[in-house]
Amino acid sequence: MVASVTGGKLDFDTTAGTVRAGWSTTGGVMDRTTGYTLSFDLQVGSESHVSNDRAGFSVIALSSDLQGIELGF
Repeated sequence: MVASVTGGKLDFDTTAGTVRAGWSTTGGVMDRTTGYTLSFDLQVGSESHVSNDRAGFSVIALSSDLQGIELGF
């Protein structure tokens, strides 16, 4: 896995070997009662997997009360 930041953008490359990893960050408390916005810009250069029942990219958003949602693309 190689992670680097260039021009304010994160390049997170997991194509080498069998490494699979994630990245997390918060800008503060994510409160479901008041609501919050999840936004991201991304480009998936390539992806491969054994099963057709898998997402190429997934995001998991967890609130401060540990309730969350997973979005698979």
